[in-house]
Amino acid sequence: MKLLNTLLIIIFIVVCLVSSAIATNVNGRVKLINNDGNNYKVMLQINTDNDPTELGGATIVIDYDNSIVSFPDEPEMGIDFIFNNFNMGFYDTAKVTKVKENQIWINIDLVSDEYGTMVAGGPYLWTDVVLLNFVSNGIVTKKVIFWNIYSSYWGVYDSDNFTTWGIGNFDNITTEGPGENLDSKNYSYTLSQNYPNPFNPSTTFAYNINASGNVKLEIFDVLGNKIAELVKDYQTAGSYSVKWVANDPKGLFLPSGIYIARLQWEGKQQAIKITLMK
Repeated sequence: MKLLNTLLIIIFIVVCLVSSAIATNVNGRVKLINNDGNNYKVMLQINTDNDPTELGGATIVIDYDNSIVSFPDEPEMGIDFIFNNFNMGFYDTAKVTKVKENQIWINIDLVSDEYGTMVAGGPYLWTDVVLLNFVSNGIVTKKVIFWNIYSSYWGVYDSDNFTTWGIGNFDNITTEGPGENLDSKNYSYTLSQNYPNPFNPSTTFAYNINASGNVKLEIFDVLGNKIAELVKDYQTAGSYSVKWVANDPKGLFLPSGIYIARLQWEGKQQAIKITLMK
């Protein structure tokens, strides 16, 4: 009996170790995009420290302070929320619902294939998930959106629909801080989806910034390796565009696949997925 108990304990430890080893850590953050006194706009972003092909789907739970911002009872896609080119523009497996007065659920398909979502890997590359539009009656001066990692409904699933998620570097990372006066800062900057996309061999990136600052636009592969640096300059407020021919640093044409374009401006950053298809 004693031997049996010992064996059971050993098996339990091994199972725990194996589970820990295969757990997929998915990092998340809430990024403030707009705060003009009428519209409070945030982007939910994720990345992973594991092979994105392990991911199948996710349920994200967001809490918000409904005394400061409001969200409709029946949110309409394209107006109240906008997914970022998941499944090549088809959103049948992605949905946003308002569960109660101060909580939003986001259900998304994270499958990584030629028609699915490529989740960026590495701490500096973020995949835009969904843009949420809240209504506010004035300039918001404190943190009001929280990624609820303690909800029993939060989870990331593998392609077989078994939970394999592990809590990554969440901690409700935002561009805002508790009690910070957001009115004293300029937040508006946008990297639009490249056009054409998919592309071969060239594509154009358009972006805008609403204040002068240091701007950097770079291209990475899905492993986080930098492929090209398109912009590295101090620029004044305005709209810009830059064309890129898909070459590696040695001038050789790149293979077909998913790449990441990242815009950095004054310590803030935005990343989008781009598809090279030959």
